[in-house]
Amino acid sequence: PINSFPKTNFDEEDFQNGINTGKIGKIENGPIKRPSQNISDTSKPKWRRQKKYSQKALVDAKRKCENHTNHRTFTTRDKETYMEAHHLIPMKCQVDFTNSIDIPENIICLCPNCHRMFHSGEMSLTKKIISKFFNLRDSDLQTKRGVKITLPELLKYYNCK
Repeated sequence: PINSFPKTNFDEEDFQNGINTGKIGKIENGPIKRPSQNISDTSKPKWRRQKKYSQKALVDAKRKCENHTNHRTFTTRDKETYMEAHHLIPMKCQVDFTNSIDIPENIICLCPNCHRMFHSGEMSLTKKIISKFFNLRDSDLQTKRGVKITLPELLKYYNCK
């Protein structure tokens, strides 16, 4: 039965599907206040994400995989190229930051294959892709949103040595 799957899997799937539809809401400039925490069905704290920030990241990337722009996926029912949003600084690390990390500058538009590489790739691949996007995003994270992190700190969040 469908209810035998953990709720968090459906939350992620619903979120990724939801950002592929709808209009982008108003995006604030400058640092954004840290969001409130939810308690999920598994009693593990989760941080609220707003679809508008992920939608903006997908639109800004012209719905192309930012890791490999030639990667293609399927077309959604809304006639858009399906892409996924990935937080470079993982949302589970929000507790370490005063300002929100659920911001367009921290969100990468990826094809599902490249998205999974962040989570399940060989250590050398994961380290390479994290370093690539850290170098591309670090300045905007700091100057536009007041989010400061070093590459070694970011790699530690992904358990990269």
